[in-house]
Parts: sequence; structure tokens; C-alpha cells
Amino acid sequence: MPLYRYKCIGCGEEFTRLVNLGQENGLKCAKCGGSRLEKLLPRFISGRTKEGPVAGTSSCATCRAPSCVPCHR
Repeated sequence: MPLYRYKCIGCGEEFTRLVNLGQENGLKCAKCGGSRLEKLLPRFISGRTKEGPVAGTSSCATCRAPSCVPCHR
């Protein structure tokens, strides 16, 4: 079952649900109970490993450090 992100048109609440394909029709917003939902693009985290950012892929485009530790002490 894939994870999908949704935004409630009524209240603006954003949430993620584990949904079987074809079973999206019964979804409701947990905050307001609204059923008018917009499917959002998934968020991706790239350039990361379990140990932290991959060298050269941090938010500092010129950074070549193996981790953010030297910059964020």
C-alpha cells in the first residue's frame, strides 16, 4: 500500500495516509471531517544516508564536508 499526501480543501489540513489503490473515495479529513481532498505530490529526501547528508549534497551547494557537524556545532 502506498503512502499518499492530501490537503483538505475545507480547512487546509495536510496529512498522509496509507491507501490501497481504488480505496481513496472514503477518505475524510481528521480535523474537520471534510471529504474534498487534494492529492499532493510526495516529499522526497535525497542526498541523505543514515549517517546524514551525502558530501556535496547539503543545502550549501559548495560544501564538501562529509557531514554537517563542522558547520552546525
